[in-house]
Amino acid sequence: MATEKIKCYTMSMGMDSKLIDPNIDNILETLRVELEENCTEEDPLSYDFGVEYMTQEELDNLGEFDGF
Repeated sequence: MATEKIKCYTMSMGMDSKLIDPNIDNILETLRVELEENCTEEDPLSYDFGVEYMTQEELDNLGEFDGF
């Protein structure tokens, strides 16, 4: 039996921190907060965005996202 893969959206900053979420609204909300609260003219932010397919078990094992 094949395990169903779930389309997940990713937002990462460098190699250290990556947000993975199947709900794109959570990615967009995080981006909104980062731009409003953490991005300045003197210290611009740069993110990479992507898509990964993961099983529910893989998602469950990710643990809590601790921020950028």
